[in-house]
Amino acid sequence: MIICLKKIGQTPLPPYIKNSHVSPSRYQTVYAKEKGSVAAPTAGLHFTNRLIKELKNMGVQFEEVILHVGRGTFMPVKTEFIDDHKMHCEVYKISKKTAFNLNKAKSENRRIIAIGTTSVRVLETVYSFKDGFSPRVGETNIFIYPGNYKWNIID
Repeated sequence: MIICLKKIGQTPLPPYIKNSHVSPSRYQTVYAKEKGSVAAPTAGLHFTNRLIKELKNMGVQFEEVILHVGRGTFMPVKTEFIDDHKMHCEVYKISKKTAFNLNKAKSENRRIIAIGTTSVRVLETVYSFKDGFSPRVGETNIFIYPGNYKWNIID
């Protein structure tokens, strides 16, 4: 099936990327490891291996979360009232190591910063004030927009 998709399919691009002939390899984050997303998490496209190395050298700690961006990422809000919009689901996986490191950072009062809405949605979904972060696989469909959302964990 994947071979067929590669032959007849096209890389889905968000509407703000105007070059429809972009190479699929250019529309991919440097840290992508698994197939499963409909699209790349575009907020991460500007990260290069060099930039990540420089940030780590400055003391920035990176944690990995598997995110499978869904096709709904391209769906505009079409309802008259924003509260009536049904947000699409995106699949995630948080490892035991990542959950441990995020809980440690929180206990040490370090900031937790997510790059992009998909990452934010995942971390906000999996965090519990009672239990902190825990390893798990699931889906997030939270809808964050101005005025409606009380932040749990993202700094």
